[in-house]
Amino acid sequence: MPLMLVFLVSGCGGDEHAAQTAETRSASSASSRAADLPWNVVLITLDTTRADALGAYAGNGGATPKLDAFAAEAVVFEQVAASSPSTLPSHATIFTGKQPYAHGARSNLGYTLAAENVTLAEVLSEAGYATRAEIAAVVLRPQTGIAQGFREVTHAGSEGVSLKRVYRKSDGMMVEYPIRTGSDIARRGIEFIRAHRDAPFFLWLHFFDAHDPYAPPQPYLHRFPNDPYRASVAYQDAEVGRVFDAIDALGLRERTLVVVTADHGESLGDHGVSKHSYYVYESTIRVPLLIRGPAPIAGGRRVAGLVRTSDLAPTILDLTGRAPLIGSEGVSLRPLLEAKQQDLGLTAYGESLELHKVFGAAPLRYLREGRWKYIHKVGPELYDLVADPGELHNRAGRETEQVARLAALLRERVVTGATSNGGASTEVDAVTSEQLLALGYAAGAGRIEDDVASLDLSGPDAANLVPKVDLLAEAQGHLLLRDFENAESRLTKLLADYPGSFEIQRLRSKALEGLERFDEAAAAIEGLVERSPDDLELLLAWARNLAKAQRRDEAVNVWERVLAIDPCSDVRQQVYLVAYQRRETRRQFDVLSEGMESCPESPSHMLDLAWALATSRDDSLRDGDRALALARRAVSLLERNPDPAQLDTLAAAFAESGDFESAIREQRKALALLRDREAPAAVEAVFRAHLGEFEAGRPVRDP
Repeated sequence: MPLMLVFLVSGCGGDEHAAQTAETRSASSASSRAADLPWNVVLITLDTTRADALGAYAGNGGATPKLDAFAAEAVVFEQVAASSPSTLPSHATIFTGKQPYAHGARSNLGYTLAAENVTLAEVLSEAGYATRAEIAAVVLRPQTGIAQGFREVTHAGSEGVSLKRVYRKSDGMMVEYPIRTGSDIARRGIEFIRAHRDAPFFLWLHFFDAHDPYAPPQPYLHRFPNDPYRASVAYQDAEVGRVFDAIDALGLRERTLVVVTADHGESLGDHGVSKHSYYVYESTIRVPLLIRGPAPIAGGRRVAGLVRTSDLAPTILDLTGRAPLIGSEGVSLRPLLEAKQQDLGLTAYGESLELHKVFGAAPLRYLREGRWKYIHKVGPELYDLVADPGELHNRAGRETEQVARLAALLRERVVTGATSNGGASTEVDAVTSEQLLALGYAAGAGRIEDDVASLDLSGPDAANLVPKVDLLAEAQGHLLLRDFENAESRLTKLLADYPGSFEIQRLRSKALEGLERFDEAAAAIEGLVERSPDDLELLLAWARNLAKAQRRDEAVNVWERVLAIDPCSDVRQQVYLVAYQRRETRRQFDVLSEGMESCPESPSHMLDLAWALATSRDDSLRDGDRALALARRAVSLLERNPDPAQLDTLAAAFAESGDFESAIREQRKALALLRDREAPAAVEAVFRAHLGEFEAGRPVRDP
């Protein structure tokens, strides 16, 4: 059917309690039957959750009763260092036991976890474990590679998930974010545990509730009316507690290893910084770690010695009797869990690229050894975390020998550990980029091509960039709220100081587009494309603004550039649509035929070409038999999710091939689906007109 209509059509607790009660009654028998099975593993990562957000680490006003009760039975690690203040790099470290310079996923945007990395999930899956990942946010979408090894994955883009909805004060709208709610993560995780109670399983639950934008249910907001972060942590705690309760109710506690940690914390104003990602202070680097498991793990204890999130995968594999991960820099914490040692004498490393990407500062790195924490930057910083846990007194000027020693140790670590594995990169599509922007993540263009060279410090001092980071955060917040005027003014201020910043220019182009200053936006993006000519997101944004500025010919030229890079891109439909509107019949067929050659298994390309072959007014271009073969193939590939437009195309192909009985049958199915979806009356009228043609024994001709 015509592409315009395709767009219109496509646009268009009590049971759980009863189940838990029954499971509790049979828990003891289930436990005895499975006593000899390997340990199950449940890994819970609490995104953006500071260590001191839990009562087990600091007085928090009773926000985390479930986690605190769990901590009383677990081993609590008091000093736990993350490898990054960003979600993807930190999770990649958790699953590989490697630091970012080794696993290669160094930022949330523009990087992926390369397939050559071996992950915890891959090892356990190959060992026969049932493996499932419940991922909360788009930042850990499957395309990042973070879920490799999991046989089952549910993420923010999966069908049927419950997403976070936030009230937007600027226009009174409820806005849906690409973030699954904690209740959705817990519910589906519990379902998996129930389904696999009699066999070993590895379940990863990723909770994102403590990440901005905060939207906990009202009861938690009432408890903490002036602290949305703590209210969100409290809601998250309740949902995690449901998982703990299910494990106990199912009689699985005695053979289930449960690990609770976080990827990073949140600044919350510490050091003048409001968000995470940019700096490597303890507010974002120190995370909780609670481990509970069967004997010989000695629960109800606290461990003061320094450990790292890179130690988690080696520890889990050791406890489940598996060989260490290839290339892992982490070590097993088993001696600490079994109370055989109190301190392993470990050294922690971490990094952030965000200031490098946005402001051209040197990549920010830290090294911690014992009480000392060294931050490698222009204007180095050194803190005694025993005497100064808040990192308020920089001792670099007085402890020059410590600075020199730790700087040399950091350099040695990076030089010997960095690998070419870090080359894994990916372009981010426009929709995903917008989703990540809504979560406050900057895309950036700065990559570390040479780790050794990047250790040589130059550019602005990160300490002096705090006001700029907050101004950038303000601008992103205004973009999120569609307050484009305030966003553009702040980004313009930033550009006055950093005119060469790729990311600030990119964000300003988004604000210009929102202000409907399409010509200016297109010009700004054109300058960025000159610096990054194969950036698909930029090309798509450039074409979009050109089209909105009524510069359609120029937009088509840019879409053609996109197709040269990605022949299967959906922009082929845009090029086809322009030819369709201009009645350039031969051009339509050329565009669609090229799409079929490049993407022979693409249902959308099959359907587009099938429609043209069945309904063209040019007798020399119509081919009913080929149209029918393509339409049948496409519909068979999409049978799990039938669409009225697909059936309309199939009906038109049947009619062109002379089978009007089948055409009528398929068209009636299409109309029934339209009614179910409450499609606009104008769309239904077009479909009814097609049915009338078929009933009269005539094929459809595209107008």
